[in-house]
Amino acid sequence: MTQPPGPPAAAQLAVVPDLLERRAGEDPDGIAFIVDGHATLSFREWETRSRAVAHSLLGMGAGRGQRIGLLFAGLDWIEYAVAYLGVLRTGATAVHINDALPPAEVRRRFDECGVARLVHADRLVPPAGFGGTAHPLSTLDTGTDLPLSVAIDPADISDVLYTSGTTGPAKAYTVPHGNLTFGKQAAATRDFRVAGHMLVPMTLGTSTSATCVNSALSAPAVSVVCDPDDIDRMGQLIEQFAIQSLAITPWIAIQLLAADIAGRYDVSSVTMVASGSSPLPPPIARAVLAAIPGARIMSACSQSEAGPALVVNMFDPAKPLSVGRPTPTTELRLVGAGGAEVPQGEVGEIWLRHQAPRRLYLNAELHRGDEGWYRTGDYGRLGDDGSLYFFDRGVDMLRTADGPVSTIEVEAALYEHPAVREAAVFGGPDGEVLAAVALSEPDALAEVEAATAGRLAPHQVPVHILALPTLPRSQNGKVLKRELRERAALTAVR
Repeated sequence: MTQPPGPPAAAQLAVVPDLLERRAGEDPDGIAFIVDGHATLSFREWETRSRAVAHSLLGMGAGRGQRIGLLFAGLDWIEYAVAYLGVLRTGATAVHINDALPPAEVRRRFDECGVARLVHADRLVPPAGFGGTAHPLSTLDTGTDLPLSVAIDPADISDVLYTSGTTGPAKAYTVPHGNLTFGKQAAATRDFRVAGHMLVPMTLGTSTSATCVNSALSAPAVSVVCDPDDIDRMGQLIEQFAIQSLAITPWIAIQLLAADIAGRYDVSSVTMVASGSSPLPPPIARAVLAAIPGARIMSACSQSEAGPALVVNMFDPAKPLSVGRPTPTTELRLVGAGGAEVPQGEVGEIWLRHQAPRRLYLNAELHRGDEGWYRTGDYGRLGDDGSLYFFDRGVDMLRTADGPVSTIEVEAALYEHPAVREAAVFGGPDGEVLAAVALSEPDALAEVEAATAGRLAPHQVPVHILALPTLPRSQNGKVLKRELRERAALTAVR
């Protein structure tokens, strides 16, 4: 088990609006966001506009203890950032909603969170059936920008966010202010005038968009945000702004490679590729490094609900399945079925703990763990080098008569074949190992099957591989394995 230093003094904690106030005071003309290469938001403008929104909301009765929905879409990043900080300045809690969600799911989330007030982009309308008060942002963004004196405690809830919902209904969890500001007070001594741009192709109304906004409050790089579905535009922006770092998902990495972005645009400025949301298959990581030779790949292993606990890694082709080591303020345990820590080298459930105020599920019945530990439901082992090697998600891991099978390892073997553009491994109705691939060469399936079998132990080899035009994915690019299971079951019935 890793053991970080003791908990921080209470004086180190702050609330999210404090970070913006500090940044605007130290770097008023610094740019927080560039949207699609055009519109910009400075820290001074962010500060004054969010104050105006807060004053307007307070004048209408909003405040501490209320939950206010945020509904923005597409490239509404500036409006989203202004509204988000405006809501937090009132002491209220922000509930982030993605505009692509089905109306029934939006109603479920609003009902679950008790949302009675909504701030939305002017071009959008409130969701069907919403009976609360709705405010287009332009009606709030015109008041006084004088400082506010709202008492907010680090233990107060700043956000209600939702899990991705790839394995079932998305689950709500709460995030205290002190959780988001933990460790960021050191930013007060940082030179914010550091040059550099980070490309952030993210979707609004999600946990990742909230993370992006919070990161911009203390990160030295300018966030260049763009449409996550416009791969060609990413290449243009990398070249235009001499982007130094990319914050992408494995799915975006796969698409960047398929579109030959590195061959068609100047990407030589990129020195860091940060990958998250799901494991980056080693063959894809190697291809990224080959396409951008001056870059390194950093991966983060955690879960949104466990933040800021984090295991980080710089990809090493010699240790392709390593996800690295815990950050200095993160504790890590690997626990067996009986609740005891497993010996080094054996697979156990990954438990994480940190020193910040905890994120908690809105539904207390969903909590798993004790003494501050968060049980991730993911599995891994500790190597001789002290690094964590990710084995699989508990919901994806396959249990065969010859032992557990890591879908991560089987997918990595599939990606070794150059014709495999996408790959996913899942369990069949009887527990058999199945796979689905999207191929760049439609006639290559038999070759893929033979090559994959040669790289795996017999019990790991898929008994059947489905060839599909593309794999079903969630909005954040994760493969929807439940849909693949359903499709495989229908195929078996026929």
